[in-house]
Amino acid sequence: MKPYQAFGSVIAVIFAMILFFTLASNPPIHVGWLRGTEDLIPQNLNLIGRAISTYLWENLYLAFLGLVLVVIVLALSIVVLLRRE
Repeated sequence: MKPYQAFGSVIAVIFAMILFFTLASNPPIHVGWLRGTEDLIPQNLNLIGRAISTYLWENLYLAFLGLVLVVIVLALSIVVLLRRE
């Protein structure tokens, strides 16, 4: 695995984490932003984020735990491959 591929994988995982934390946080993260950005964000975004969070934690808990384990194993394998080259 080339370094830029490992970097892209890590950035994709970080971006997904930021997206879920933004949608599922209470109070929403965007409350502290400037007033102009609050006008751009629809009010239903909080409801969508809470619904996604509830669905993930109640219905997909084991699958989510498996995903976390896969991400950890992926990170460890990237480290091993980078040390090998």
